[in-house]
Amino acid sequence: MVKKLIQMTIERDNLQQKWGFSLQGGQEMSLTLKVASVKKFTPASIAGLEKMDYVYTVNGKEVFQLTQEEVAKEIKNSGKQIILEVERGEFIVPSFAEIWPELGKKKEDGGRGKQRPMSMEYILEAMQHHGLGHMPQPD
Repeated sequence: MVKKLIQMTIERDNLQQKWGFSLQGGQEMSLTLKVASVKKFTPASIAGLEKMDYVYTVNGKEVFQLTQEEVAKEIKNSGKQIILEVERGEFIVPSFAEIWPELGKKKEDGGRGKQRPMSMEYILEAMQHHGLGHMPQPD
């Protein structure tokens, strides 16, 4: 499956019911925010959210400049419905050049930012498991 953006609405019965998913990453960690886990039979799983979906928007707000705490607050304040836009596919390598195109351009002080072409070798290496992993996230 080629990478694509999917918009989904997650609804819960009441405010005490948990959404059923956890996130990892965020702007403060310089990591694209992604779904770390989705519990079965929860509003998130019923709506079709999957582990490793990359979060693009929460209730219409792009998350790239937000910390994980800010995104969590937006989710917690969503009431009984949340609208997520996620990126999903077999070939997703987060491209910060797409998110912040100004990073590689000429800086105001006359310096140049590094621009390296992303080769297939680089992408395949980035997709390998390097033993870093992550700890399970609590709900």
